[in-house]
Amino acid sequence: MKKVYKEIITDIINSVRDQDFAPGDRLPPERDYAEKLGVSRASVREALRVMEIVGLIETRRGGGSYVTELNIIPFLSTLAPLFVERKGLAFELLDLRFLLELKAAELAAQKMTPIKASYLMEPIQRMKRAVIEEKPDLSAKADLEFHERIFEIADHYVLQKSAEFVTTLLEISIKGRRHLVLERAENPRE
Repeated sequence: MKKVYKEIITDIINSVRDQDFAPGDRLPPERDYAEKLGVSRASVREALRVMEIVGLIETRRGGGSYVTELNIIPFLSTLAPLFVERKGLAFELLDLRFLLELKAAELAAQKMTPIKASYLMEPIQRMKRAVIEEKPDLSAKADLEFHERIFEIADHYVLQKSAEFVTTLLEISIKGRRHLVLERAENPRE
């Protein structure tokens, strides 16, 4: 027997898929869903809590629930400790990220313009300065921004979301051990 809250989640997801709601749209009040589906408001609240945890909606105190651009990072961050203990996971994630970035770089190169190239060079310049000034935290921040911009320029939603997933797991798995990323390069400048 299917749980009531799962049916409610399915209904809301179908509404988003069918474009009844778009990211940023406010969902109808709990009582409207309860009446429409013939369920209790408690079941609707449970469904909305699950959807918020997973990153499908954002609930604003006293302001209702809003559809979000799919953001599974908070949910993934919660579950990541279950995955990251696997031996060799960081290197496997690096390999996967490399494959995703190869395709993203290919797509970005096809869509490159002088303005986009300038936009992509900004974090590279900050990385160079940070390495010279021996500021690894600033270098790491600029490095992450550079990779995000490649995916942004590639303009491929699935690749971008996949990269977010991999990057989040990677960040959690090597937190405080960034040397694993740099280990594959001959020196930090690379």
